[in-house]
Amino acid sequence: MHYFRLGPAALRRSFFRVSFPFSVLNFFPSYPLFRVVMLGMIALTLGSAKPPSSGQMTPEQLVSRAFDNYQTLRSYQCRLILHATKGETVQDSEYLFYYMKPNMVRMHVKEGRGKGDTVVMRSDGTVRGRREGILSMVAITLNPEDERLRDLWGQRFHKTDWGTILKETEKRMNEHPSRRVELAPGGKRYILTIEGKDGYLDQTWLEKDSMALTKKQVLMGNGDRLEATWTDVALNPQFDKHFFDF
Repeated sequence: MHYFRLGPAALRRSFFRVSFPFSVLNFFPSYPLFRVVMLGMIALTLGSAKPPSSGQMTPEQLVSRAFDNYQTLRSYQCRLILHATKGETVQDSEYLFYYMKPNMVRMHVKEGRGKGDTVVMRSDGTVRGRREGILSMVAITLNPEDERLRDLWGQRFHKTDWGTILKETEKRMNEHPSRRVELAPGGKRYILTIEGKDGYLDQTWLEKDSMALTKKQVLMGNGDRLEATWTDVALNPQFDKHFFDF
C-alpha cells in the first residue's frame, strides 16, 4: 500500500479547505477583481461602524451636559480675568470669585476698578461690601442692583455663576441658528461657537472632562467686545460658615 504524503504548504491548504469550508472568501467567485472590491466594501462597512467622535456632540447636547454637571456642584471658586469694551470705554479687571449654593457669592477685586473691595451675598440675599485697608472692618449694606456691582456690560456680580452664563448661552443659541461644536487643539476643551447677523460672535470654551467654563468671548456687530477667562478653578471646596457674611 502506498501512502500519499502532503508537504507542509499543501497540508495547510488542505486543512483550511476541510476545517473552514465557510470562509468568507469561499462565498465569492474566484475572480481577483471581484474579491478586491468586496473586501474593500467590507472594510468600509466595518470602518463606518465606529462610534461618533466626541467632536460630533451637538450644541444642545453640550450645553445640557455642562448645565447638568453644574447642577451637581455644591460650591466652586475661581479667578476671573475680564476684558470688556463699550464704545470708547474699556474695562480690565481681575476678580476672585467664590460660590456656594443655593445663592451665596463672595467677590474680591484683585485688579481694576474697585481694587481691594470685597462684596458678599449672604444666604438671605443681603449684599454687604467693604474696602481694603483701615476701612476693612467697616462694612455697608448695598442694593443688589447698585451700579458699582456691575461690569461694563451691566452684568451683576451675583449673576456671574456658570449656571446663569450657560442659560444665557442657551438663549443666544435659540436666537441665532448658526452654531457648532468643535474640539480645541489638543482635544481637551470644547468650543461652542454661535454666529449671528451683522458680525455677532459668541464663543464658549469648556473643559472636556469637568465641563467647567474656561473662557467666554463675545463680539458685537458694533465692535463692542467682552472676553472672560476663568483660571485657578477648584470644584466643591469647603468654606467656613462665616465666609459669606460680614
